[in-house]
Amino acid sequence: MGMTDKQFAGFLRQAIRTLRKALATDDVAEMKELIAGLLEDMQLTLED
Repeated sequence: MGMTDKQFAGFLRQAIRTLRKALATDDVAEMKELIAGLLEDMQLTLED
């Protein structure tokens, strides 16, 4: 099942927000955790 344009835009907003948080933090462990979570979300989206 595909995404609507609105759903895809929401997904991109979430990804962008997470990446901005990762770039803003000075804590490398937190940065890695944010990016790992985003990668997991992306992988699950591909598998759905």
